Amino acid sequence: VIVLIAVVAWTYFAEPSLRAALLKGWTRYFGIVILVCCLWYLPVYFRQPDSFVDEFLIRQNLGRLIGGDTAHSVPIWSHPIYYIAVLAVLAAPWPYYLRKVWPKRAVEDGDNSMIRRWLAKWAIVVFALFTVGGTKLPHYILPVLVPIAILVAIGWNETELTRLSRVAKGM
Repeated sequence: VIVLIAVVAWTYFAEPSLRAALLKGWTRYFGIVILVCCLWYLPVYFRQPDSFVDEFLIRQNLGRLIGGDTAHSVPIWSHPIYYIAVLAVLAAPWPYYLRKVWPKRAVEDGDNSMIRRWLAKWAIVVFALFTVGGTKLPHYILPVLVPIAILVAIGWNETELTRLSRVAKGM
């Protein structure tokens, strides 16, 4: 929910041309996010309301974000580079394609430029949130792979897929 609000707010203020589209569709997207969260949160909350709020929401989520979990902390000097290193390993085959489709400026021509800008903002917000967070575990950054994977898929055109299939057949 926080990531969605941050990406919508960033897009709303940074790209006035997209405000109408955001206002038209944001309630639907926000509703879907809330529904998905409620499918898990509500049953757990109703079963153990006190421990859900105290343990899960405050200690596990907020506490880890502000660095209260010393078991999973990293040296302060590694905070800015920790997830860069993790992403370099997780997204190893993708940088070439990602470089081709990553938005270069605020407004681009093309049918999918708005989608590319939205996906880039999504990736940046998730990356920044967990980079700023005090506790670091490699799997925390996995949500950043979703927008990156979609951007890479946009970058794969028919020629490259054909070339990759020829290489695979030759193996």
